[in-house]
Amino acid sequence: MSPRPSREQLGLPEGRHRALIYNPKYDAAIVCIEPASSPLPVCRLYWRKPHWKKYRPLGRPREDTTFDSPITGDVQFVFFIAARVYKTEGLVAAADTRLGIADLRTSRIRIVEIARGEDGAGVPITRLLAVSAKGPTVYCAAEDTREPTRYRVFAVNTGTLSLSPRIDLPGTWF
Repeated sequence: MSPRPSREQLGLPEGRHRALIYNPKYDAAIVCIEPASSPLPVCRLYWRKPHWKKYRPLGRPREDTTFDSPITGDVQFVFFIAARVYKTEGLVAAADTRLGIADLRTSRIRIVEIARGEDGAGVPITRLLAVSAKGPTVYCAAEDTREPTRYRVFAVNTGTLSLSPRIDLPGTWF
């Protein structure tokens, strides 16, 4: 039995493994890692197809930007949370939380702000929940900015970037 390859041999940085997901449409593994070398707790995404020897970075975010919580389905996309991370008074916080969309067919990344229809304010996404197999829809949870103890589940049409509220969750869930 041959020895297990190192992360370096696989094209991955040293650090904390956060998630491993599989995209059946493109037969690809996607890994989310918090690199040990980063001064901020940011995550990076890497992907690999079976015939590749090494993982490849999925996007090239800025040093203060995290690509976290990836999800996928039987579609050509990987969805993730993209946010700017900063330190203030010894604490780490995230801002400008947006929806990241990685197209595995083209290897292109889009970072989009999802806005509420009624007032156009940005929706701070806290969790990605599911991907629809029937169409370009991803379900996410977001804190209601008008009532911070309430979360809402939204359906986001990734073609039109329209937002449809689905259910309210009272209390702190995440």
